Amino acid sequence: MKENVSTIDISDLVNYDLNSPKSAEVIKRIHNACSNTGFFTIVAHAVPAKLINYILIFSANFFGSSSKKKLKIVSQKWNKKNSNIYRQYFPSSVNGKEGLDIGDSTLKNSMYEILRKERFKYLNLKTFLDNKSILIINKYFDCLFSLGKLLFKSIVKSFEADINIVNKAFVRPKTLTTLRFNYYPKQKKPVEISEDYGERLGC
Repeated sequence: MKENVSTIDISDLVNYDLNSPKSAEVIKRIHNACSNTGFFTIVAHAVPAKLINYILIFSANFFGSSSKKKLKIVSQKWNKKNSNIYRQYFPSSVNGKEGLDIGDSTLKNSMYEILRKERFKYLNLKTFLDNKSILIINKYFDCLFSLGKLLFKSIVKSFEADINIVNKAFVRPKTLTTLRFNYYPKQKKPVEISEDYGERLGC
């Protein structure tokens, strides 16, 4: 299976217009991967390596911090005092992994009309992160959001559909985009999460 998953260099997508001949070759490869396998990996995506390293360090530090600190931002499911439902930290009792879900950084607590809708939740990062970490996370979110939009446009274009539908889906801050950090602690007994299949499954 590993041999069937294409690794696609998307540097031409990053550097040229989607209508350019160079981009067309990349889009063709994406189309083939989507049609034949359903998966592909990318290289040359232009997300700075230094930024990725900062994110890895942040992630290790966060999940290595005390339970007391992390539990400050769990959802109402684990702490009735908290108002957050959709954006939060969740412990490994969920399905064997810990996670931290962060939403769009452009969403503010003052945007009442958006926040009234079900899954648009504001998570105040200042309650548990320093300013440097917040800046890094926001920059990383911006990079991945732009990259996701570019890839989605490429996929839509590869099927000769109208790429303007992508602009409707990728509207900030009215987006359900989630930046999720996953951490997999060593398990003595894997958590059962699927009675239907009778298997111990993880993300």
